[in-house]
Amino acid sequence: MSGQTERRLRDVLDACVAIESIVADLELLEYEHTLVVRLATERLISIIGEALNQARHYEPSIQYRISDFNLIIGMRNQLVHGYADVDDEIVWTTARESAPVLAREIAMLLSESIENNDRR
Repeated sequence: MSGQTERRLRDVLDACVAIESIVADLELLEYEHTLVVRLATERLISIIGEALNQARHYEPSIQYRISDFNLIIGMRNQLVHGYADVDDEIVWTTARESAPVLAREIAMLLSESIENNDRR
């Protein structure tokens, strides 16, 4: 895995960890009524989508190793370009359920990359 790809995946992992921390103790209603939390969560999801999109340019095969890769990019595009139609419940559910799964996948990819580099 290229250094550029690793950097982007680390950005994804950092954003996932931050999202998990932000929404960990929130119910949907609290999320919906806390502007700063919503904005931070949406920004972090946008970062994830952009970082994955860039990683794909450095290493196209990465998209086949990450669940829902194209959906993640699509959500980023919705948040950035279709912001007026963002559904808070979808974002909250994504933050609560999908970010932890993505974090595990990315951590595994980074771990594999480290192991491969150690063997060289």
